[in-house]
Amino acid sequence: MRSPRIKPKPEEGAAYYHLITRVVGSEMLLGEVEKEMMRRHAWLVAERCGIEVLTYHVMTNHVHIVVCAPKRDLLPAIREGQAEKVDVSRDQFGSERW
Repeated sequence: MRSPRIKPKPEEGAAYYHLITRVVGSEMLLGEVEKEMMRRHAWLVAERCGIEVLTYHVMTNHVHIVVCAPKRDLLPAIREGQAEKVDVSRDQFGSERW
């Protein structure tokens, strides 16, 4: 059973998350090329989102990543109009797509 997330209060600083993703049906689909693609994609996403990948492990059917999301004060950027606009659209299944 999944355990609840532990989120720090905003004044406490950074938050740490253990992320897990799995291949549908637990099939062993991730070979060496796919593992490298997954690793590169994780770093691209982390860079874009402003988080730090602390450690990771890519296996043939799932991935574990531990990240640190630093404390951020976005309110001044929003007030000054410097915050990036995020384009969220929906795919054919109704899920959000960034």
